[in-house]
Formats: sequence, C-alpha cells, structure tokens
Amino acid sequence: MPGEAPPKVFESPPRATLLPAGTVLWRIHHRQYGPCEFNPTAADRHFGGGRFDGTPDDPYPYLYAAVQRSTAVAERLLRGRQFGGGQRRMIERSSVRDRVLSALETTRELRLITLVSATDLAAVYQDDWLVQADEPEYGRTRRWAHRLRREDPAAAGLVWQSRRDRPNEAVVLFADRLGPGPRPLVPAGYQPVDFAEPAGLAWLNATLKPYRACVEPARSVALPA
Repeated sequence: MPGEAPPKVFESPPRATLLPAGTVLWRIHHRQYGPCEFNPTAADRHFGGGRFDGTPDDPYPYLYAAVQRSTAVAERLLRGRQFGGGQRRMIERSSVRDRVLSALETTRELRLITLVSATDLAAVYQDDWLVQADEPEYGRTRRWAHRLRREDPAAAGLVWQSRRDRPNEAVVLFADRLGPGPRPLVPAGYQPVDFAEPAGLAWLNATLKPYRACVEPARSVALPA
C-alpha cells in the first residue's frame, strides 16, 4: 500500500512473537562501535536512512541484525545492488573496509512485532510493500514503524522476512524499549570477522558467491619508472 498513511485506529494490536533468551544474532557494523551498540542517529523524515530507523518524529536508537550470518551480510551489502549484463554484483571495497561482522546474544526474552506472513501484515493493514519497498520509499516505511511502536508499547522491535535473503528473517531492535536491569544484549563469544583482513575478506567473498556478488579486487598501484 505505498503512499498510504497508517490508519488512526487499529481494530486489534499487531501480532507479536517472542525472541527467546540465548538467541544469537549477527550484524555488520563499523569497527569503532561494539557489537551491542545501537545507532543513535535519527534518520531524515524523508531521505536516506534505513527501513525502520528512528527519526526526529520518534528518535529511538536502533540496531539491525539477523539470526543467519548470510542474512546479515545480504541485508547490509546487497541493498541497491543490481545485476548488469549477467555479471556479478560488485561491492566497493570502501564500503566494507571499516566494517566487521559480530555476533550478539539476547540475555532475556524479547517481544517483537511480527511482519513475516501475509496475515501478519494484513493485521496492520499492510501487504509486502512494507518490508519489500525500495530505498526511495523508506521515509514512508519509517513512518509505519513509528505507528506500530505506538500500537504496541511493549514491543522491543520488529521482525520480517529479508528481501535479500528469503526466507530468512531480519530484525530491528529499539533501545528505548529494552528497559532497565541487566543488559539485554551481550557479545556472543564468536571472533568478529574483520573485512579489512585478508581472511575476513575471503570469508565475505565466499559468503557472497551464491548471491552472485563479490567485493571488487584491490586496485594495483603503478610504480614509477
């Protein structure tokens, strides 16, 4: 339902699911941040940003992750990548040079609004547009996320089927919904995969190969004669 604003009144709360304590999640993030750090930057209301980011209208810190490592890679690196002439999708080295893949673990059960099935989406007056829309429409999808948060104040995030790694699921967590007490997320104990290292880059290209994508090779520097 692109272009339509969320309804003012919902007949029933959005459907929810519980992410169990002890669930390992994977995410790609900048090396200067820890694996469990949330992004505090509010996206513009209309331009840039991610599908369900906080904005000045609802400025919550957010963290995108996935249960499968391949899903974290696909969601982060294949967005907007198109096939051209039957060739592999090429990813610029600059977009991964300062990035690492980290694992985090939930320490307690988390309630998530589920947007996985057609009936999950219908329950919030939506279809797959909400979770499949292209980047130019993310301003609208962010507005829907804010509306869903108001409908379920106990929800710690959203879960939906990844557009780039079907049928696996992607999640976004809201820092302001995790409450006081022990940390809800801790490092999971796996060694981070550093894409600036040869071994990390090799792992990344092996993971991207089934998606017909790869990181562009390093450019050789011509030495002076």
